[in-house]
Amino acid sequence: MAVAVAVIVGALYYAVVLQSPIVFGDEGFYASVGRYMAQTGQYPIHPPYYGTDIYHPAFSRQPVFFFLNAGAWLIAGELGLKALIPLFSVLAALMLYVFFRSLGRPDQGIAAEFVLLMLPGMATYGVLDYVETANVLFTIFALYFGYHALSDGKTEHAVFSGIFAGLALTTELTALFVLPILALWFLVSRSFGKWKTLLIIFAVAALVMAPYLARNLILYNGFCYTFLPGDCAPVIDVAIPHDPSLGFANMVQQTATNVGAVSFGVLNYFSFAWGWAASILLLFGIMFALLKREKLDVFVLVWLAFFLLLTIQQMLYGGRTEDIPRYTLFGYPALAAVAGMFVAEAFGWFSKKHIIIGLIVVAVLVLAVGMFGQEKLSTMVSVKAFSPGFFDGCKWIRANTPADSLLFTIYGHHTAYQCDRRNENTVPDKPEIQLTNNDTSYEHLKLHGFDYVFVQAFTISQVSAAENINPAFISYMDSSPHFKKVYDNTAYYGSGGVLLYQVL
Repeated sequence: MAVAVAVIVGALYYAVVLQSPIVFGDEGFYASVGRYMAQTGQYPIHPPYYGTDIYHPAFSRQPVFFFLNAGAWLIAGELGLKALIPLFSVLAALMLYVFFRSLGRPDQGIAAEFVLLMLPGMATYGVLDYVETANVLFTIFALYFGYHALSDGKTEHAVFSGIFAGLALTTELTALFVLPILALWFLVSRSFGKWKTLLIIFAVAALVMAPYLARNLILYNGFCYTFLPGDCAPVIDVAIPHDPSLGFANMVQQTATNVGAVSFGVLNYFSFAWGWAASILLLFGIMFALLKREKLDVFVLVWLAFFLLLTIQQMLYGGRTEDIPRYTLFGYPALAAVAGMFVAEAFGWFSKKHIIIGLIVVAVLVLAVGMFGQEKLSTMVSVKAFSPGFFDGCKWIRANTPADSLLFTIYGHHTAYQCDRRNENTVPDKPEIQLTNNDTSYEHLKLHGFDYVFVQAFTISQVSAAENINPAFISYMDSSPHFKKVYDNTAYYGSGGVLLYQVL
């Protein structure tokens, strides 16, 4: 049954991924680096598609997900990447089921598995080439083995917990919660006689992380990891002139999920990230878990507590609403587990009246939860779409520009993967490039070694924002002898088209 659930819901995930391009948000970053590593066999010191001739960011991100992307690309190219994307979510759901089954609760495991895959937040990142779902998978493994290790004291369980905790910590930042969850469980469960077991988990996790941290320390003179010394700032070879009077005074108007959760509405957030059905099941599940207070129930509540605390912190002090599920995804299995507990309890209670009644209740709950997940998956098809004009422009760039070309552009991640060219848009003198609208712009572009300015037409706006190109900048390039327009498909695609200017 658990495998059937994973296959059926997984097919819904794959239906989105296989018909969609790899272009949304950070997808291009992870995919382009994975492709580069597969093609060259190198793990880069600087991001292979980013930086300029004088501006060199450190490639210090946690490495595991890049290796997974590289492996998938090495096996089957882009199809391999697309095959990998939903796999993390499907395996995470199956592992959550295994967790419950190992403790004699298979029905709760199946319910938790289904709820996890149908949570809107999980459905969102389960169809994107983003690191968070891989972190969820490693987190479940680490907590599964950690829970058993602190119960039976077996060294092998502790070692496996430490290995997966280390993999999570070298995958994504919110894995920092894994070890505190185990430490708090050690205290709550009064497993004081297992202190050596807990020490083994922490020690093995540190050993797994050690090569990554040592590499950063050697290459960048810092650990490049939150809470550890050394921020690994970009290296700048020459002094870059900067006019302090220049700056991006205005931001693009923030609306919908681009605003904070408080402005968006807390209740609206629950519907957006969890779905109303799962949110209600969570409330009832917490009550049941508190009443039962069996060992597994308390452990899941400890996990859930970290998730809820971070969610509240992000709502009050975080950034955009749409990013909160991403930063709290490590706790979605706890949400699903608690909701699954209630579904299984409800089925058991109503089945005592009559099995048909129990099945009807479960069917209603499944449809209610599934409705929100399916709606999100349908939405992601349009979210992952992008203008055909952009893809045509990238096709022209791949065919007609040197492979080592450097582009100044706005949507860098999209450009890196689809155009297969180096690009940069975060240089410290970005205001000088975008706002002066005279030869100062040209001088700064030449200083960095930019060969082209790649403009997505929908970014052209009078609003003086970092993510916009001012029409005056376009007029300057059109009239300046320092630039040559070499490609323009806006006559056909309108605002969905692109323009490419060569820097002479």
